[in-house]
Amino acid sequence: MISPLARLVDYTVGFHFRTDSRGRGVFLPLISKGQGYFVESNTDEEKLRALVGMYRGATLILTVLCYLAMMAPTSLGYNLYAGAIPLRTKLMTAVGSGLFWMLCFGASTWMLWSLYKRAVAKFTYGMKELGPGDIARLSKPPQRARTAALLVFTGCIVVGIGLFIAVQYTHR
Repeated sequence: MISPLARLVDYTVGFHFRTDSRGRGVFLPLISKGQGYFVESNTDEEKLRALVGMYRGATLILTVLCYLAMMAPTSLGYNLYAGAIPLRTKLMTAVGSGLFWMLCFGASTWMLWSLYKRAVAKFTYGMKELGPGDIARLSKPPQRARTAALLVFTGCIVVGIGLFIAVQYTHR
């Protein structure tokens, strides 16, 4: 059984690989930048899929862990003392720990991004690069999955806002 995390990583890796009008495989290291390479063999495609999967998985795990590291000190600490901490101290703690973890997250993400760019440059050294006109003729990514992901994301935002409003009105 594949975990939801692995499915999400596989889904995002799929956006990096397309086919052109002749049926050749194309690798897009930076999806939105218009840079692409023709993938000649299946072994090269497997290596590139593994590389992109490692990068996307590491980025996802880093994002989740840093989010939890930012939220845990503020939410756990305030609930344990049940309002005995002054507001100024709460705000300073929240801002200070948030800025620290944002700095850690930014540095880690930048390091991971630079490693990914260097690895892509080494993997695609001998591959033929796509021309500007070739990118326009590539197959499009599946829209149903993107629409479903957008609906789930929008639903989570609406539920979060609803919970926030409900909590605010119960404390009055």
